[in-house]
Amino acid sequence: AAAGGNSVADKGKGAGKEIDVSDVTRDILAGIETYVGDDSFHDMLSKLDKAIDELGGDMLLAS
Repeated sequence: AAAGGNSVADKGKGAGKEIDVSDVTRDILAGIETYVGDDSFHDMLSKLDKAIDELGGDMLLAS
């Protein structure tokens, strides 16, 4: 199969196989939507933000 704009050829084992990047991206976005909608995810972000702040970090993780 010809490599299109949405494919990345696998250079390692199984050369010749292609990955449809749009499918991978869709799976990643679906996973992110699942986590972002979960209250425990926001709780974990809040705790991580507080820990970074206590360590003197200036990184904003949650809005």
